Amino acid sequence: MVMGILKKRDKRGVSVMIGYVLLVVFALSISVGIYQWLKTFVPKDSLDCPDGVSMFLKSANFSDSTNKLTIEVVNSGRFNIAGYFIHISNVSVDEVPNIDVAPYLNKESNAGNQTGSVFFLGPEDNPFKPGDSETHFFDLVAEVGTPKLVSVIPTRQQMNEDRNIFVGCGNARAEQTVEYFA
Repeated sequence: MVMGILKKRDKRGVSVMIGYVLLVVFALSISVGIYQWLKTFVPKDSLDCPDGVSMFLKSANFSDSTNKLTIEVVNSGRFNIAGYFIHISNVSVDEVPNIDVAPYLNKESNAGNQTGSVFFLGPEDNPFKPGDSETHFFDLVAEVGTPKLVSVIPTRQQMNEDRNIFVGCGNARAEQTVEYFA
């Protein structure tokens, strides 16, 4: 009689373990399937700008009295540009610029601001043509501090598999130290 009770307990323990193993296998197979499905949404090739994309910071000036940063950008490359990311360093010229100032774009500038980028206005996706020059103004707040170094990274709209994709051209970064005016 005691032997029969032990055998029933052993069988129940084994069936519970089989249930856990099946549950883990089921969860892993579903996660692998979902991973494979989500991989189809990620582009296989990295989105890079053409080698001829280049932007030059002709000047960067800051007025202490008005807290206004004025920059002049020139498209010095071979391709049209849609806009740029702009960051400043307020500590020293040796620090990598990491403060995004695109939200402080002045409404008087002939440009727009969206998703942390300043974009040029025009009828085309990339309206800033080679040789074009524009001046933009940024009304900085006191919390941002006094800029020491300005960095811009050009952006473009590019076609990829019949879709228009927004691309940052990190290999075409331009930097300029800031001049001060009262």
